[in-house]
Amino acid sequence: MPFIPNETETKMDEKNQNEPKPFVSIVTPVYNGERYLTECIKSVLSQTYNNWEYIILDNCSTDKTFEIADQFSKKSSRIKVHRNNKLIDVIANHNKAYQKISPESKYCKLLQADDWMFPTCLEEMIGLAERHPKIGIVGAYSLAGKKVRNEGLHYTSKVVKGRTIARQTLLENYYLFWSPSSLMIRSDLIRSRNPFYNPELLHADVDSLYILLRSWDFGFVHQILTFIRVHDNSLTTILTKPMNRLILSNLHLFLMHGSTFLKQDEFEIELKRRVNAYYRFLAENALDLREIEFWRYHKEWLKKINFKFELARLVKGIFCLVFYHPKQSLLKLIRALYQKVKNGI
Repeated sequence: MPFIPNETETKMDEKNQNEPKPFVSIVTPVYNGERYLTECIKSVLSQTYNNWEYIILDNCSTDKTFEIADQFSKKSSRIKVHRNNKLIDVIANHNKAYQKISPESKYCKLLQADDWMFPTCLEEMIGLAERHPKIGIVGAYSLAGKKVRNEGLHYTSKVVKGRTIARQTLLENYYLFWSPSSLMIRSDLIRSRNPFYNPELLHADVDSLYILLRSWDFGFVHQILTFIRVHDNSLTTILTKPMNRLILSNLHLFLMHGSTFLKQDEFEIELKRRVNAYYRFLAENALDLREIEFWRYHKEWLKKINFKFELARLVKGIFCLVFYHPKQSLLKLIRALYQKVKNGI
């Protein structure tokens, strides 16, 4: 049965709304999120920072997602629930949710429906951004399952030039964008791009960050402020797992933004390394006897990003795997053959 906030929680939710603090929009685009949505919403209600609105956009869920969100909205006027008339894709639903933020909103905090915020999340992030007006994006550590993510910055680095963050990320020295739930963005920057996310890209959130980091600083709070749930039904897993799209998406992002933030020699060296890693990845999938749809998908995407598929390079990659790792390669092939036979293919 869906959780309904009690009277005490409701009073705490409504108090001190008129304090002169920056107004923040919290946004949760959701589809079939009934399992974790209550915990997500309660984390918003538990924030020590209280000048916010909470926008939940239900993408035609078939479970109790809308019912749960609607019951919370009846207890707090700051929770605004919307429901799409028809099912749309994930990126489109995020863009639509962003378009619903208040024109008075100074900051926007995306929170995925299966994640949650620690109580001081908004207070810490907004406090840092207010002290440094050139900050466009604020990040912090996240607890992803049992692991701390977004690590890499020295503790003294609280405000970093955006171009420095982008450069270090592209060189894979560290990665501070592990989940959009761990970030807060100035609302004006979201309003300046319509749509905010490029609907053609898998990792449209990271693409938008690279664009913003050309002109804005990056702020980082050295505390764990969000919990990111790791499970097989998470958005990232669903989008990337079937065709192993992650490595191709990262290659695409590098081709789009690498030359903006890296020197020419850095770009060429890193591109060569990434392409070599990609063909090794393809060679491993060849030994897994991947289905024809897998190869069609990757060849079509390489064509879209103006990158030619090289069969000779794939064959060379397979040969190297077999030559340098014969036992592992043979076992990999045997397992793949066994699965094909088991599945009647």
